[in-house]
Amino acid sequence: MPHTPHQPDASRLQRVARTLYIDSGLPAPIRNAKLGYVVTLTVAVIALLAIFALAWLGVGPAPGNAPMYAYFILIVLTAIFCHYLSKRALRHAAAADHLLCPECTYDLRALGEKGTCPECGRAYEHDAVRAQWLDAERRLKGD
Repeated sequence: MPHTPHQPDASRLQRVARTLYIDSGLPAPIRNAKLGYVVTLTVAVIALLAIFALAWLGVGPAPGNAPMYAYFILIVLTAIFCHYLSKRALRHAAAADHLLCPECTYDLRALGEKGTCPECGRAYEHDAVRAQWLDAERRLKGD
């Protein structure tokens, strides 16, 4: 039997996204909140580097200026808000017995065991939807 090299099942970007818990296996509200969190922190790092580079060149504000502290307070508040959004979505899902559509959060409890979400058209099965929300809850507790 000929040996075939192992092919990675995902691109590097997909592996990084999975590592940061923003892969497509998460329900949309959790994925969007996590993405907002990652983008916020990335912008903060880039802006911090730019501020220090400008200060080093003597063009921008000194690193001890008050506007810089206000900027970082805003970044921290945005990151906390993104985390709050994901926790709120999980509480909402738990209140609905983890039977919210993972794409649009439509309550699927009154619908059949299998079907299509009437709001977004996504196919669902109650067991799979519940498992997806519980997996997201488990991942978020690991943060």
